[in-house]
Amino acid sequence: MTTRCLSFIQFDTPQVLNNRRHYAALLGYTHDTVSLIAIQSQAHRLLLNKYEAILHHLRGLPDMGSLVCFTEDCLVLNPHHVEPMIEGRQHLLMAVGGNMGKYQTAVQIWRNTPDVRQLITRCIEH
Repeated sequence: MTTRCLSFIQFDTPQVLNNRRHYAALLGYTHDTVSLIAIQSQAHRLLLNKYEAILHHLRGLPDMGSLVCFTEDCLVLNPHHVEPMIEGRQHLLMAVGGNMGKYQTAVQIWRNTPDVRQLITRCIEH
């Protein structure tokens, strides 16, 4: 199974980027970076660019490949493979406080499937 890590950077945070690169290298994943530094506009535009980048990277993965997305708002402290976490799922959003907790979107895991690409496309278009 192919897994790629994608880091979204909105601020100059080299230590955070090094953390992601280390995580990806340790687990044998490829790593790419999407810089949002030059986008000094409203939050809606930032989200749109983020999900357009996610869709672009999903399309570059084989079917059923996984894309792990990080913002600079999180660090990987205990590296774990994502494949067991996403097994049987189309996507995974981490939650604080278990199943009933609040979702935090600093880490997202997406499976490259037609349904996921269609979901993200609908989000971008609306």
